[in-house]
Amino acid sequence: FSMPWPISLVTATGQIIYSQGRFEDAALGAELKDIGFEASLKTGTFRLTRFEAKGGDKGSLTGEGTARIGAEGAAGAIELAARDLVVFDRREGFARASGTLGIAFAREGIDIVGDLQIHSARIDISRMPQSSEPTLEITFDDDRPDTRQAARQRVGFDIALRSTRGIEITGQGLQATASLDA
Repeated sequence: FSMPWPISLVTATGQIIYSQGRFEDAALGAELKDIGFEASLKTGTFRLTRFEAKGGDKGSLTGEGTARIGAEGAAGAIELAARDLVVFDRREGFARASGTLGIAFAREGIDIVGDLQIHSARIDISRMPQSSEPTLEITFDDDRPDTRQAARQRVGFDIALRSTRGIEITGQGLQATASLDA
């Protein structure tokens, strides 16, 4: 692997092999294990030739794709396929899904798109977080300069969710099954 200093992905070249990785998101309760991928970087082109991961208890996520990296930003796409993957697992419920996810890179920003079929899901409304008293934040104009930085890129989400088998909703005396097409 060779990378110029200061770091420039436009002129970097090499191959990346990653294995036995792990990812956990406590907020969603999502877990991936045995993450592995192979990728190459050559003259501004990032090519993901293999991506694979196992779900926490079962299921899988696989994919590949190519992105061109230039002075003006990135362009290209990485496609992922989920198979029977737990996408949400918290005390309030869980969801297991299959389908496609994609990450599209463009000059304007990044779009995360997908089409997921939910195989099984449960929501227990009695375990949902309780509301609290509303709060109000007040700020007064002053002469201090604004130190916040503008966002560099836009990130868009467009993920279709469907469930024909139904989503089980329980708690607080409710027991229902719902379908979803969002």
